[in-house]
Amino acid sequence: MASKENKATEKSLRRDPAAAQRAFLQLSPEEQAAAARSGGPPVGVDITGTKWEAKECEEIGGPDVESFIELSDGTYHSLGAGVLRVTEDELQKQLKANGKPALSDSKIAQLREDGFVG
Repeated sequence: MASKENKATEKSLRRDPAAAQRAFLQLSPEEQAAAARSGGPPVGVDITGTKWEAKECEEIGGPDVESFIELSDGTYHSLGAGVLRVTEDELQKQLKANGKPALSDSKIAQLREDGFVG
């Protein structure tokens, strides 16, 4: 009997991507935007039985912060100290100057979505 209860509990704790997607779509556009930026829904919103709570997070930033992007060859490219976002042209110029191949359109689209390319 305990085994059935454990399995039911384990199943209830599993993420249900479809349920999360349905719940996400019920959020207002502002809440969806906040969730996209923060990686989770607004504080207090219940998605699939999980009430989100604020977490104490340290903001990472400053003049020396660097953003890195992963290249197709498995290496990383720094955008430069203090640079968090570049244009597509600037990024492609940096890569060419370092002897790296140009990024594909799909990789540029991903970087644009992630906020590295503007």
